[in-house]
Amino acid sequence: MLHAIVSDVPRTALIFLLAILDAGCASTRTQPPSRSSAAGSLNDFDAEALEEFHEETDEYVALHNKLESQLPPLPAQAAPEQLQAHEIGLGDLITSARRRAKQGDIFGSEAGRLIRERAQTVFASLYGAQDTAAIQDERSERNVAARVNQRYPVDVPISTMTASVLASLPRLPPELQYRFLGRHLILIDVGARIIVDYMPDVLPR
Repeated sequence: MLHAIVSDVPRTALIFLLAILDAGCASTRTQPPSRSSAAGSLNDFDAEALEEFHEETDEYVALHNKLESQLPPLPAQAAPEQLQAHEIGLGDLITSARRRAKQGDIFGSEAGRLIRERAQTVFASLYGAQDTAAIQDERSERNVAARVNQRYPVDVPISTMTASVLASLPRLPPELQYRFLGRHLILIDVGARIIVDYMPDVLPR
């Protein structure tokens, strides 16, 4: 059948047709894997890192809730002194339960890499300088070192987190927030006012 078709094709057209077919086969044989497939593998890798990050934060929140249930419940209209006592008591319970906690326990190597890349992409963008300035404007002049289980100083203002930076970072449960302490990205327990984990030197100079 093929021979019958070929015999009816003019010689010049036949040579042109065979050249196209041969080029297509060669392209199929020699074409390397596409960037989209490589990107798919990278995205899967990032998804795994983020899943591990969410598991770590969920595990922390479970501990937070378990320990907070051991404290007397706050009244609906709690006085500032009651709120502060509750905050300190919860912080003491958490730091005792996490006395072996260290930097990177939640900002693990792969999740930390991804979070750092996302934040730095925002800071390097067209409006990144404005985000950096907005965060730096509310930084304290005090040189406070970031340490896991450290109580965030009451007299040090908690920095602003711009919407664009927050949008680039993985979601957090309501018990936790991203903030900056100096140039360090910290994970702070809102109810206990303690540093759960931190990532050094994320904010540009």
